[in-house]
Amino acid sequence: MGHDEPEYDSGITTLQQADCWWRNRATQIGIRLQTRKMALRASLLARRHANMSKMISPGFGVRCQSYSPAAMPSIVRGQDRKDLVRQLLEAKQASGKTYTEIAKEVGLTNLYTAQLFQHQAELKEGTAPLLQKAVPGLTNDLVAQMKVSPLRQFDPQLIQDPLVYRLYEAVMHYGESIKAIGNEEFGDGIMSAIDMFASIDDVEGKLGEKRLVLTLNGKWLPHIEQRAENNTAKPPK
Repeated sequence: MGHDEPEYDSGITTLQQADCWWRNRATQIGIRLQTRKMALRASLLARRHANMSKMISPGFGVRCQSYSPAAMPSIVRGQDRKDLVRQLLEAKQASGKTYTEIAKEVGLTNLYTAQLFQHQAELKEGTAPLLQKAVPGLTNDLVAQMKVSPLRQFDPQLIQDPLVYRLYEAVMHYGESIKAIGNEEFGDGIMSAIDMFASIDDVEGKLGEKRLVLTLNGKWLPHIEQRAENNTAKPPK
């Protein structure tokens, strides 16, 4: 096995498991198993690993379902995340639908739907079949990776985009007033970014121009008074 070959999971004992592993791994790194040569290569590697010289390959059309240890990391990060997002966006583009159209079919907000395709939100079990119906290009392997709790992060260079920077500038410019009215209306606290609904809508202005409406509907979280009798943690010695 060459230096560039990924190591097989030690739990693989059958050729079908090995074939499934290879397909899942290929999906992760963006390789399409489109040729018989690659399928035969996967079978050869499986036999070498499992020492099953007499087994018959289940065939190139085998449907992989449950066994995919190498394709299911606890956190998808780095190049694997970039490859996953690329494939998700390709599936979305192939559907010919906008985020808003997909969101309406699935029953989510459009910004949350976009977050799913950026792997910035976890796909819930009950939502998965609806999303697959709306975007047929989402394979079972991709959906399985979308169900992994994401490492929520952002590219620091994102602030250089004019649209993003202008939003940041607007929040900073209105920041003190937002805080003042928030405290005045709700008390001392903050708006949750977890228990929050985020959406983008469009309206028409008086002059017929298109206007963007950004809604952040977040739960108000009050700062507590830290009374000792309410502290259930064991105090330090």
